[in-house]
Amino acid sequence: MPQLFSLEERLQYLKQHGSHSLAYSTLQPRMRYFDLPGIGYLGYMQYCGTRYVLSDPIASKKGNEREELVRAALKEHPATCFVQTYEPFGRMLQDKFGFYNTQMGIETWINLSDWNLKGEKRQILRTARNQAVKNGINITESPSKKGGKDISEQWFKSRKVKSREVVFLIRPMDMDYEQGVRRFYGFDEKNPKGFVYFDPIYDSGNVQGYLPNIARSIGDVKQGVYYAIMVEAIERFRKEGVKKVSMGLSPFSFRQDTPINPSVLMERAFRFMFEKCNFMYNYKGLEFSKSRFEGERVPVYLSHRTKFPAIEVASIFKIARVI
Repeated sequence: MPQLFSLEERLQYLKQHGSHSLAYSTLQPRMRYFDLPGIGYLGYMQYCGTRYVLSDPIASKKGNEREELVRAALKEHPATCFVQTYEPFGRMLQDKFGFYNTQMGIETWINLSDWNLKGEKRQILRTARNQAVKNGINITESPSKKGGKDISEQWFKSRKVKSREVVFLIRPMDMDYEQGVRRFYGFDEKNPKGFVYFDPIYDSGNVQGYLPNIARSIGDVKQGVYYAIMVEAIERFRKEGVKKVSMGLSPFSFRQDTPINPSVLMERAFRFMFEKCNFMYNYKGLEFSKSRFEGERVPVYLSHRTKFPAIEVASIFKIARVI
């Protein structure tokens, strides 16, 4: 099916039904779409004949609209995986279409209505904020990207893989459409030390939350700068009446209590990745960083049609530029 929606039409669906954390990322470059007028759309990338849909559909959760959209999409192209889905949608895929759902990680959500900096785990957040003040770090929000590219260039030099920017599951820093993105920077005197870019999360036409999708920092206090920026942004969002912040995915981190028709072998492989493959990506460090915020840990799934989707997982890594 050819792409049917204009950008304006796509944004209408996104702002009405884009309540999952990666909805905004469906606007990133290289995305393709399966559009069903009156219902919504799926955003995907295709590799070796398989479509990899980014998270849940951009469609109403009420009635059978998501099922109708998926049925039409699978009829046109059966070789389809859904990447980073939530349990209700995964169960529908299982019950209606025979999919497997293998937990691929944890997404941490912060409820801003009761947000505060109290508690032992959040001590590191309090310390980071105090150190930022002590070290003369000024945290400010700006619509500009000025300074961001310089930080990115230095940040890439410190990474284990220096030549690639991860995409798909993390949208790229530069996109054609960026309305609603909020940018927070930490400056030491006039020198930028770090930034976090927040993508909006919509529901029923309004911004309900944010996702810190792009976060980079440099220098001796780079982790502290990240925490300090996050605290400043979260407190500002809370005062504005924003309901939630998603901290995003901790890949291959698990909760034990939520299996829904998994591939046992694939789940074991994911656990092995978490324990033994941090040379590829800092899985444990990412989980630790997000755990400091003590949000609700929500399992997310790879929803797949084959019993052992090793080829599909390798393809996702390839699409995302992890390998």
